[in-house]
Amino acid sequence: KTTSGNGCNNNNDVSVVCLPQCHWADGSLLDLATISRVCTERNVALVVDATQSIGAHPFSVQDIDADCVACSVHKWLLGPHGASLVYVPQRNYDSWLPLDQHDRARLCNDGDLWDASMNKMHGGSVQRDGAGYPEEFDYGARRLDAGGRPNPILLPMLRAALEIVAEYDIEQVQATLAAVNEKVLEGARQMGFTTTPGPRAGHILGLRPGTPELKEKLTPEEMIRIGKRLEGRGIFISVRCGAFRISPYLHTTDEEIQQLLIGLADECCDDDDTRAKFVSSNQPT
Repeated sequence: KTTSGNGCNNNNDVSVVCLPQCHWADGSLLDLATISRVCTERNVALVVDATQSIGAHPFSVQDIDADCVACSVHKWLLGPHGASLVYVPQRNYDSWLPLDQHDRARLCNDGDLWDASMNKMHGGSVQRDGAGYPEEFDYGARRLDAGGRPNPILLPMLRAALEIVAEYDIEQVQATLAAVNEKVLEGARQMGFTTTPGPRAGHILGLRPGTPELKEKLTPEEMIRIGKRLEGRGIFISVRCGAFRISPYLHTTDEEIQQLLIGLADECCDDDDTRAKFVSSNQPT
């Protein structure tokens, strides 16, 4: 929608749509395949921030015909902070310009002819000899790289992480994580939690207060305090947009699921009988 709240029926209303594959707070899925078709019909560029999904949820650039897919590697790609990956389809190679203007994006970056006449680097009159730096961009998506030099420590770490993820069946990863979160949701519903209706990715679960009692108790500030107290018990969750965000991984065990549910019950169930019953029912056998 436009800022006026009207549907973007006019092609001039929107130039670029930037969306995730799933919401970072609760895993709500967007139908990017349909969105990409609509964007194509209306000549609107689609940029996808896939940080919250690539590596844990299937993603196809054939089905989702985005003009750009960007992804920080520090989440589901198991990589280090400080690096990200970008996919740009070939149709945009010659028309998209980089945000950074630097030498590494230029054709003569790694060549021996940096100062040659053909690169207009030898100074003199700008009109005659050029501006003192090469103007022709490198081929392909490399022209869009950021400036500076790649961190020599991060790149081997990123390669090792990608090699691990590349061995996974991502559909199986998604199914495994969805099963973990279903167990969490089943227990959390007994405490009065709910989640956003509609299609959801399986690897992210957002637990929201569902009963009047929980809604009154779990103010944003109290949810943050509960998150901090759970950290002291070795339970790490996030508070995002009014929800406890649960993001398990392949190593999550049933015992850890029980530990999470017991912690939430201790913090969120005011009724002693209800809390004791729930905690008892989730004790390891």
